[in-house]
Amino acid sequence: QLIPVSLEQNFQPTLQQIAQTREENTVGIWLASPSNPTGTILGREEMAAISQWANTNGMHLLVDEIYHGLQYVSDVPSILEIYDNAFVVGSFSKYFGMTGWRLGWIIVPEGYIETARILAQNFFISAPSISQFAALAAFTEEAEEVFQERREAFENRKSFLTSELASLGFIIPNEIHGAFYVYADISKFSQDSELFCSSLLNKQKVAITPGTDFGQHKAKQHVRFAFTTSMADLSIGVERLKATLK
Repeated sequence: QLIPVSLEQNFQPTLQQIAQTREENTVGIWLASPSNPTGTILGREEMAAISQWANTNGMHLLVDEIYHGLQYVSDVPSILEIYDNAFVVGSFSKYFGMTGWRLGWIIVPEGYIETARILAQNFFISAPSISQFAALAAFTEEAEEVFQERREAFENRKSFLTSELASLGFIIPNEIHGAFYVYADISKFSQDSELFCSSLLNKQKVAITPGTDFGQHKAKQHVRFAFTTSMADLSIGVERLKATLK
């Protein structure tokens, strides 16, 4: 069961929504922080409240932290700082920039280690050894300097893109604290995100993603911009977007 979220709640579910959505056969809660496509996060207080509720009600808590590290505020907690019994999914793809190596991890409560091992062994046995050796380079001091430089570059691009989009009339979240996306409301220009994206691609060769790729709730009114390219290319894309909206 998906929980609809909106700009007014910074595109993150509330404890009240989670409690109201619970059904008789619900056994767990799946969260994402930082989130794709919105770039928003769950704060420490919200995480603590949700984890306490999950524990009290016998719910498993699973958190996607694949974008952890790509953050633009100081306090972006991992759920494990707050709650020991969470399941956490991580990856080398985003912060470490190793997308094509298909390498990640899952942290599980101690009582589920054997179950996770059995599932992994039957689904994929193990991650490729080449990818694992390549990932060792991510733990050097030199690599960490590169990661911080990339994070700062993403933050600069975020500031540029959000400012430009807001000036054009897009409605965007005030608190994009992680990842590298802007989830923008296009209702001023269109009520069909798929048509809006295809038109921009065909006319201006600018690729963005319709909200319908991520769910159904107000998805036709939203698109996702990614600031994963250079500042120069972002500037070109913005100018082409301006030309389309004239």
